[in-house]
Amino acid sequence: MNVAPRICELRVSEVAADDELRQRVSLHLLSAAHLYVRKLNVHARDGVVCLHGTVPNYYVRQLGVACAQQVDGVLAVVDEIEVERPSN
Repeated sequence: MNVAPRICELRVSEVAADDELRQRVSLHLLSAAHLYVRKLNVHARDGVVCLHGTVPNYYVRQLGVACAQQVDGVLAVVDEIEVERPSN
């Protein structure tokens, strides 16, 4: 019995589900009121969403995470958002 096609089919459907979740989170971030939240990069795998990007303050960082957590199918959010350091 050859299981390779079955494994490939499962992986393709997992990738499609990850991409769909990434797109839904990205669209939700685009609807956010704050411009910097809209610019965050999103990666998804197995229900875990990772947010990347730079924002001006911790408030906007929290907004991005909270926004991603509201999307159905998100099991966890990994916050890799950087906060800009003020230039003196």
